[in-house]
Amino acid sequence: MSSSPSQKLEPTNLGLGVKDFYAGKTLLITGTTGFVGKVVLEKIIRTMPDFKKIFVMIRAKKNLPLFERLERQVFSSAIFAPLFKADPDLKRLLREKVVPVAGDLIVNELGMSQEDRARVTVETEIIINCAASVSFDDPLLDAIQINYFGCKRMLELALQCQKIRCFTHVSTAYVNCNMLGNPKVEEKVYDLPGGQDPEQVIADIIRLGPQRVQEQERAILGLYPNTYTFTKALAERMIKNCRGTLPVVILRPSVI
Repeated sequence: MSSSPSQKLEPTNLGLGVKDFYAGKTLLITGTTGFVGKVVLEKIIRTMPDFKKIFVMIRAKKNLPLFERLERQVFSSAIFAPLFKADPDLKRLLREKVVPVAGDLIVNELGMSQEDRARVTVETEIIINCAASVSFDDPLLDAIQINYFGCKRMLELALQCQKIRCFTHVSTAYVNCNMLGNPKVEEKVYDLPGGQDPEQVIADIIRLGPQRVQEQERAILGLYPNTYTFTKALAERMIKNCRGTLPVVILRPSVI
């Protein structure tokens, strides 16, 4: 029987509650080919290696198998070098526990095959959604597809998971930067002004069409400085309205 990473690494002392929660769990993480996703994946492997399995959602590329892309763009990153130097056998062991699945945030149902989606929804207990476009100057319709609809597709997947325990979404510290003049901005998801439905706001923008959206982008954003903060803010409101009873964690990092 092969040994597991838990037999090879000494977990950092994060507190029994956190380590117990992840122990024996199957996770799905998005964005692992990006900066934040790599950090999250490495930290889980290093500090909480008793996880059962991690699905990593990666966009498929022609003539590049998923496992090879995982190796080239994730495990070959500098952040993993200390782990593999300390334990040369770890990479082989991780091939049994870190499983890439093809998926794309901007495609309906994430572009997953029926087989992969069935496997993910049966096994996944924790989802950590790190994937996003962090470009401040993406055209608004592009930012909506990635940061709003991508998040919505991930939430829909979470709601289909039979054993889901938690949906974690990485947002931004600046989702409430439009609240100028407020003496105190609390760590909560505020309703839109006038109780607007975020899905209706998005539908109204799309209905304008690409040309008018481009012409009116500055007016649409209002007090938001860029399309990134605007679409991240709407995604948070969508999660609040659509999560049902699903436990949700929203993380708001500042500039990285």
